[in-house]
Amino acid sequence: MKTRLGGIDWHTRNRWTLVLDGQSFAHTLSCPVRPGTHKTSMVALLARWLLLLLLFGTTPICTLARRSSPHKTYADTPFHVASYLPEWRYEGANWDEIARHSTHVILFSLEPTTAGGIAALDRLPRAELLELAIQAADEHGAELLVCFGGNGRSNGFSEMVRNDAARERFVRAAANLVAKHNFDGIDYNWEYPG
Repeated sequence: MKTRLGGIDWHTRNRWTLVLDGQSFAHTLSCPVRPGTHKTSMVALLARWLLLLLLFGTTPICTLARRSSPHKTYADTPFHVASYLPEWRYEGANWDEIARHSTHVILFSLEPTTAGGIAALDRLPRAELLELAIQAADEHGAELLVCFGGNGRSNGFSEMVRNDAARERFVRAAANLVAKHNFDGIDYNWEYPG
């Protein structure tokens, strides 16, 4: 089940907040952030999100605010336009045009392993293209996310989330991936076979 857009946002009170909007419930979780502990707090928050995913069966989009743009941002629009871009489209992509007409540019897609790792990292754009994507997203106020899952790419989800250690490994690996590549967040696209 897809839910409305949720997110993790940086607030001036030094807190990461995760918001999940479901059909009959809404949850907000917060983790205090202390200097030098951003990654730890983000990992704890993502772990809590994954637990809610198990309990309520939701698959929201999570965004981690990492930059601000002087240009119009998704918060300024009455609706969201999410553009999924599969790996076979990266080379010929006009990143500027895609980001200009999207609120969220989503790189499709990596896969969670049953042990909590990340498979198919070769599906990320090469460094030069990723830099173009980040620049275009910054210029147009779009969010750049990486997707996990999708039809035929969700095999690892079910077993991974049932195991505490695997779930923790995955959350840490996902948070490290977001930080390393300067993504705004993650789109969980848990589909068949799940």
